[in-house]
Amino acid sequence: MNEVPTPVWVELNKRSRRRKKHLRQILAPLSDPRVQQLDVALAPQVPGEPAPEVLILNRADYDAVRPEDDVEETETTFDVEARMSAIDFDDFKKWKVKTVDETRGAVMDDKAFLLRVADGLAIRKDDIFTLKVRADTKTKNGNSRTTWTVVKVMTHRRAAGDNDS
Repeated sequence: MNEVPTPVWVELNKRSRRRKKHLRQILAPLSDPRVQQLDVALAPQVPGEPAPEVLILNRADYDAVRPEDDVEETETTFDVEARMSAIDFDDFKKWKVKTVDETRGAVMDDKAFLLRVADGLAIRKDDIFTLKVRADTKTKNGNSRTTWTVVKVMTHRRAAGDNDS
């Protein structure tokens, strides 16, 4: 088994995020279960000269240097007034909610509200809803992704001047 010399190990551990990305790129073929080993030539092959030294890496090497993903998940619940800017009646996971600050995709998880919509509740573009929203934020390696889930539609009011016929 080949060992990495101390100066090389020290260099690999500098600027860890960037180095880990580079190591992942080098060792990426080993993430495929069909690949058993990776041969890395330490110098380019020059015609007429002896073959360069080859470092053979296997799955154990891949597992030993695979960086741990820092994953942090947070959940917050809040109330917000919003309009429904796009509604997908076929897929309740594709609603668009427009607040004063932003427009976001949201999953509609309020079963009672979905039943009211299925029973013919008319929703107009200017109707105002008070929603209880759960924001799930997942931070992985410094990148965040937030998904909204409408837990409950608390109130629904028609826009001014709207008449039901």
